[in-house]
Amino acid sequence: MASPAASESVPQTSGEGSPDLVTLRAAAGVSAAELHAHRDTWEFLVKHTGADQHFHVPGAVVEDGGMVVARPSGPSLVAVLTSLDDVRGDAAAGLGTQAIAHHLHQRIVGIVKKIAQDSWAGGDGDPVIIRIDDRPKPDDDERR
Repeated sequence: MASPAASESVPQTSGEGSPDLVTLRAAAGVSAAELHAHRDTWEFLVKHTGADQHFHVPGAVVEDGGMVVARPSGPSLVAVLTSLDDVRGDAAAGLGTQAIAHHLHQRIVGIVKKIAQDSWAGGDGDPVIIRIDDRPKPDDDERR
């Protein structure tokens, strides 16, 4: 039997934590989203999501200093969530690929679930920001 520490290091497989229909419907309804990520992360998303019938590369993808800002559509977010769910559960993809897919999936699904819980339809709001840029929390001395 594997120790709890060992099982925590293995990426979650498809099924548990998979996006439910409510979450996917909330993603489908997003019309104004901005994805901020490293260009390698963006490339990973396009590579693993690009074949999905609902994924469309946004018209304006801006790169500045290695960081990308893209404006995916709701259908593209659905494709991202379902495709990443498939990849994170695919043992043949390899642990590194599964880990990246799992992290991106969890980050995006967490944001979309907030929308599902308290959605607002309107054209005057700010876009949904999906930022993939984890960093260590600064010490109190560094915040000053």
